[in-house]
Amino acid sequence: MRAVETELLDRIRVRLAERSAEPTHAQVAAALRDEGRLVGDSTVLAVVAALRLDSIGAGPLEPLLRRDGVTDVLVNGPGEAREADLGVASG
Repeated sequence: MRAVETELLDRIRVRLAERSAEPTHAQVAAALRDEGRLVGDSTVLAVVAALRLDSIGAGPLEPLLRRDGVTDVLVNGPGEAREADLGVASG
């Protein structure tokens, strides 16, 4: 997935909230146009995916949590997350 600027995500999130709109492809594309951004489909898809991760997933922690073998994630502060344990969970 393509990385999306945090500031852009915040502005799109605000625009969608003002409209009470879900982060659909069409709504995100309209919000990006309102921002004066001429973007392609890959950017729209990346913004939609990032917004959905924040609302239904674990946000920026999601990639760490989905990695095979990760049993713990340590968060030290904003922007500081790392795997704490790659051990195999006993069951």
